[in-house]
Formats: sequence, C-alpha cells, structure tokens
Amino acid sequence: MTGPEDLLNRAVQAASQASRERVEKSQVEGLLSFLNERNDVNELLFYIMRQSARGSIGRNTARLLVEHIRGIKGDVESVRRYLGYFKWAYEVVEKNRITSPLDNFNKLVDAFLKR
Repeated sequence: MTGPEDLLNRAVQAASQASRERVEKSQVEGLLSFLNERNDVNELLFYIMRQSARGSIGRNTARLLVEHIRGIKGDVESVRRYLGYFKWAYEVVEKNRITSPLDNFNKLVDAFLKR
C-alpha cells in the first residue's frame, strides 16, 4: 500500500505531464469513471495503454500513470484515491495555467500561491 503523501506526489507529477501533453479533461475524468465502473486495476491499465495508442492520452502521461498505478500494488481503493488526486491536480494546473514541470504536491502548492 502506498501512503497518502506518495499518492499526492505521484498524482501531481502525472497531472503536470498530462497538462503539458494537452490531455483532454474528459480523458482525465474518464479514468476515474472507468475504474468506478469496472473496479479492476488491470483493466484500467489496459484502458490507459489503449487510450495512449489512440493518441487520446500522451505517451509520457500514460507511462507515468501505468508506473504509478502498478506501484500501488493493485489496491483498488488506493488507485481510486490516486486518480481522484490526479483529477484535482490536473484541474489546478490547468485552471491556473501552471506550465512548469511539477514533481510533488508542495511544488503545486507553491506554484498555486505564486498565481
């Protein structure tokens, strides 16, 4: 199991990358919806890879998501929490036009406070 701080840091890293790759908000939201419908982490990983192959999710974003989710070790509730954090972080990055790469939650907070 991965701790809450680690989930936040990973989510911010992936959200920052998704924003730089111009991933559509609907794709970000779709990941959480997919997991809520299927409740299966392996199917989610398959879905992310498929969306990347279709060009709907950037390759680097997809790689981060897959690596992070695999690192959570298949715990569906923790993956769900991670995707929720990912969605929130993505919204903060997008709405505040934060373009610098972020690799942890504290950097997101700092970037937000500078706006």
